Amino acid sequence: MAYPEGERDLKDITDDKLIGAWKLEALGRGICTNDRPHVVKVTSTAIMKMDISVEAEVANMEEVLKKSYVRLPRVYRTLSDGQSEYIVMEYIDGERLDHIKWETRTERERQHIKNEIKQALISLARLCSTVPGPVKNTARGRLFKWLEGSLIGAFDQLVMCHMDLNPRNLILDKAGHLFFLDWAHAGYYPPEFQEALLLYDIRLPHSKCAWTQDLLAVHREVHGVGNSDVVAKLLRILENNNGPRGGSHLLNGEQGIGPPPLIPRKLEGHAKETA
Repeated sequence: MAYPEGERDLKDITDDKLIGAWKLEALGRGICTNDRPHVVKVTSTAIMKMDISVEAEVANMEEVLKKSYVRLPRVYRTLSDGQSEYIVMEYIDGERLDHIKWETRTERERQHIKNEIKQALISLARLCSTVPGPVKNTARGRLFKWLEGSLIGAFDQLVMCHMDLNPRNLILDKAGHLFFLDWAHAGYYPPEFQEALLLYDIRLPHSKCAWTQDLLAVHREVHGVGNSDVVAKLLRILENNNGPRGGSHLLNGEQGIGPPPLIPRKLEGHAKETA
């Protein structure tokens, strides 16, 4: 398959050429260049993701690459055309997990993937901070902005959470290694945040229920079952605001009563080691 810049070395391609290549490929696929985010392959070894802002995602990726053993694409460079921003990153040659239904995979395949996820969650649990939210910039959605504010000083320790463990964001390479994509919503949060998101997804119509239930079981193997009061409150917030990206009325209590306060608890030493 041909790509806009083919086999060329990225070092030899200017920023303008790469942005032009992204737009050419997007046009060929019928993608509106105003829609965000979108990912296209621009060379045989690189992909480009376009969004309104990529600063937070890049900072999250660099933090995880430097401080953990989690596999994710390397970031080559970031670009801007004045209206949108782009990440140029490594192309992972493999299979996206959403291309095969979870239920149709063999038990051996499912167990291997769950083990890969478990090791990644253990590694991420070792990345800790007392400052909530993404490594840099602000989390997407005013709901997250409110929740970040409510976390300051409430928990002794926060851990790095991916926050979007959808099968489309996981790629199994030819060697059987699992790569984690899309770190735009990642950040330092209590593990209950990720647990609540998984429980919320299970309740959605047409959800990938078997996948999410297995993922929840793996999450609880690593972090234990979260504080029930915290998880219940988070679930109420998610349900009242149609998911994690909503919550427009929650900032400073605007146009509503806002969510109930979170209950703090200590998190250190919660992740379990594997043999």
